[in-house]
Amino acid sequence: MVPVVQVCLNGWLLTARGQICGCLGIRVMKPIFCTLLALPVALVTSVLLANRPPLLSPPGPWVRLKVYLGSNIACTSPDHPFPELRKPCFIELPGLLQGRVDAALVTLGRPFRHLDEGLIHAQVCTPLLGLVDDMEIHILEDSEGSCLCLPCRTKVPMCIRGTECTPAIRAASGGR
Repeated sequence: MVPVVQVCLNGWLLTARGQICGCLGIRVMKPIFCTLLALPVALVTSVLLANRPPLLSPPGPWVRLKVYLGSNIACTSPDHPFPELRKPCFIELPGLLQGRVDAALVTLGRPFRHLDEGLIHAQVCTPLLGLVDDMEIHILEDSEGSCLCLPCRTKVPMCIRGTECTPAIRAASGGR
């Protein structure tokens, strides 16, 4: 028995026996492969652009992309490398600052509840994928006034995972 050797030339398959037939394998697989490769890149790019992150701010785009794509937790701290995540301090008493935080959350339309004195739990929903961020707002007394500690964790809503949305998530996402 003669082994069959196949050579693909310009979309046509040439066998060792001299038979010529269409080489559809390459024509079909190449677009599928390109689509499977481009789809995640397009999704990540659209999510980043929709959230308008400061990619070009210090410490630079590569460091920021590594954090944005590799972590679902953000927290303010005094020495954070991202300037927007440095702990904000105010020359106000904690009670006055809590009133201002409450007013800001109401103005932004974010659902929140007071867990304790100086501790607020709020939910923020991203517009593109409907991801819900759980944010705890800690109002801490400082020697010069008050500081905010803002840990924030992103979670996937139940309706994206294939089950029914809970009322809290539905309210946080504007009833979607």
